[in-house]
Amino acid sequence: GYVLGEHELYCEGEDQGLAAFGRFGAADAETNPFAHYIGAGAVYTGLIPVRDEDLAGLAVATVINGKSLRQAEGSESAEVAAELSYRLQLRSWLAAQQDLQSIVNPGLDPGLKNAFLIMTRIELSFESRLRPTGSTEQTQRSRRI
Repeated sequence: GYVLGEHELYCEGEDQGLAAFGRFGAADAETNPFAHYIGAGAVYTGLIPVRDEDLAGLAVATVINGKSLRQAEGSESAEVAAELSYRLQLRSWLAAQQDLQSIVNPGLDPGLKNAFLIMTRIELSFESRLRPTGSTEQTQRSRRI
């Protein structure tokens, strides 16, 4: 099973403010490698006054092994990831997201060292106007790469 909760903690104008989320998942540890997932975080839209559409986020998540997998493979009991990100809305069609992640027990493999990742994601969005066959009405479709 899976449960997700989201709540707006602070509202600053129509589309700005702080929102938080929490997630929990559970599975049969005998048939799935992971028995539990727990995650929580927060996202602030418009944290910097002149950057109303930017997103700043912080999250922590963990997956917990089932006992049978730990015994069979000798793996770590849990993997924990912490993430800090900032998404810049540069144009209506262009965004860039910087992301820092720290992962403890990556892959639940005791032979791997803890990991630290630095990433940048570029997002392009565009609209195309297509005419359906046999119709003169135009439709819009957004695509992301």
